[in-house]
Amino acid sequence: MIPIPKILLNDTATLKKVTGKDAFGKPTYSSTSLTGIRARLKSELKRTGMNDTIMLNAKFWFDKVNSRPSGTAFAVDDVITYGGKDYTIKFISTARDYGDHHIRLECI
Repeated sequence: MIPIPKILLNDTATLKKVTGKDAFGKPTYSSTSLTGIRARLKSELKRTGMNDTIMLNAKFWFDKVNSRPSGTAFAVDDVITYGGKDYTIKFISTARDYGDHHIRLECI
């Protein structure tokens, strides 16, 4: 896989990482602004290893060189806010799948 051209990394979003739960059992988050990412909003079906079907609503690409902050770690169930909507990360394709260039995040 080739690196994403820098001109295509023109989106910004907010990453909300789960830090715990409040007194009512709702998750609490810490927020980080992501810049220089690529976003694609499109609905598609994906099958999991358990043969369940999930409707994905967005994909985000984080370039390891050009996206900021560099070294950002992502986890399943973290939330990305983009365009005023929240998207929950369900699949993470790591660097070994795409060379050493970027991380793909598939969200519902």
